[in-house]
Parts: sequence; structure tokens; C-alpha cells
Amino acid sequence: MSRTHEQWTADCTAVTDSELSEWGTPLPLKKFINEIRKIFPKCSFSQRGENSQTRLRQDVHASPLGSNVYQQPHSFWVYHAYKPLCMGWVSLHIRPYDQKNGKNNKPQYIVYSKRISNEKYASYNWKHHSVSSVNLKVALRNVRKYLRDYSAVEVASKESNECRRGWSNTDEAMRKKLSNARRNVTVDDGGNDPLLRELLSVENSDYNFIDPEFGQKVTEFLDAHREHKERLEGRTKRMLLVSVEKDFHGNDLYCTALTDDISEWKTKWVEGERYNSENIPEALMGKLSVLSMGKNGQYFDNVGYRATETCFYVVQEDV
Repeated sequence: MSRTHEQWTADCTAVTDSELSEWGTPLPLKKFINEIRKIFPKCSFSQRGENSQTRLRQDVHASPLGSNVYQQPHSFWVYHAYKPLCMGWVSLHIRPYDQKNGKNNKPQYIVYSKRISNEKYASYNWKHHSVSSVNLKVALRNVRKYLRDYSAVEVASKESNECRRGWSNTDEAMRKKLSNARRNVTVDDGGNDPLLRELLSVENSDYNFIDPEFGQKVTEFLDAHREHKERLEGRTKRMLLVSVEKDFHGNDLYCTALTDDISEWKTKWVEGERYNSENIPEALMGKLSVLSMGKNGQYFDNVGYRATETCFYVVQEDV
């Protein structure tokens, strides 16, 4: 997932006030963060960038007035730990000292969210999804307006392509297995056609293969053919996104979104049921248990796809 556009909360590490001080975070940004905490009392902040677990790089220049000016923007993901995706990120940019006017420029408070469409910039530019202001009150209004948690349908769209790829690869692996089994039946190491030879023998015998090894290949071929047929008959394209979150009391909450066809390039998702630990269907819980034992990005045939520790795509039976 793009470092600019979205971030799984599972990949975030919450920063502490002491770390903000150690990193030399500018005071205006620390104040911005504190005000955001008043809006979202349970939110956390995680440093953005390639070296997110190390000290922020500071490019400091002394102005003639003795002020330290940070040219490296400081930015942080804003998120709730009990939700799968970050709401967005905030940043502070202090422009270099204005030598022409002999004064420091005011800091710019930046708010980034996929809910923003800033038509001043092209859609591929990160600024298309951001707004900025030198006024803290305006910046906080932008936070209230644009930073919101994602719904289950929005979460489902984030890695549905990866889920579809896993779903398709499973089908491709089955076709390859069948193709290899068929090739072993029709062509031997010498380039001959053992199938024709065996059929001629079968025609005048009691169906005893003259080549036991070939007989085993025929058995494997027929078994693969039957398995492929069964897979196609029982294969479903229905998939359920399950986002494991927390309610206000800290209890597990299972938010879902459903699609009838994961094979579509632009998968359509609709809001599904919400479950708790008491009413979640047993079959669904069983598949979640299997997926929880896997790795992120892993697909389990007839079970589903694990996106993160708290976000799963679960295969559904046809209705």
C-alpha cells in the first residue's frame, strides 16, 4: 500500500510526547498534534517516511535573526489503533527564511485525506488530496471535516486486487496441475505417444496396462481431472471483507462488506452485517481462525485472504 495515500494501522508505531521532543519536533506542530488529540481523544500518531523508527532528519538553517528554520516537513499518520486504516496524515511545513522581507514565514499546517479533492493539482499528485493553511483554527476545521475512519466498504476496496490475484492464482495452479498431468499421459521422454499405444492394447485386452508406470500416470490424470471438475463446480466468487475492530467498551467488533464477484477488475462492495463475539457465525469464525494463523498477503484456497492482522477477505458459499 502506498506510503503517501493509505496506511494500515498495523504498520504504525505510536509516538510519545518524549519522542516528539527528542526528535526536535517544531512547537507549532506539537501544538497542532495536541489540538487534534482534543478532537480525537483516542487517536494516535505515527511518523511517516522511510525511516519512521529513527530520529527525524532535520535540515536546520540559522536566519539572520537567529531563528532555526526547518526545511524538512514533519508529518504523522493519524489513526485509531482499533481501526484497520489511518484516517490520513498531518504535517507542518516551515518555509525558508524570507531574505527579501527580512522575516520568517508563517508555518503551514497540512491535512491529507483521500476524502479531499484539491483541483489545483493533478489527481496523481499527493497535494490533490491535501489542504493547507497558516491559520491553526482553519487547519483544525480541516481535521474535523476530512479526517474520518474508513467504513468496511472503503476498507474492502484497498486490497481487493490482491485478494483477487490470490483467488485467480489458485485457479491457475489447478489448471497447470491438470495440464502437466495430461502432458505426462500423451507424451513420454522419447517423444512417443503412449496414450495411442495403450489404447491399442486396451482394445484387445482386459484393460491391463502393459506399462504399470503409465497406468499410474493415467490414474493421476483422471484424479486431477476429477479434482478440477469438483473445484469448478464448487468454486465461488463471493467474498466477505471482515475488519476486526473495537467498540467503545473495548470489545471485538466484526465489520463486514460483501461482493458477489471478486473476479471483477473493479470489485463492487456493499455494507454487510456487524457482529460481536456472541453472534458471529461459527463457520465465519472458523475461517477467520485459519486466516489468523497465516501471513499478511497469504491466500488460502476455499478459505480466503489475509491482508493484515485485523483485515481478512473470507470466501463465501454461493446462495
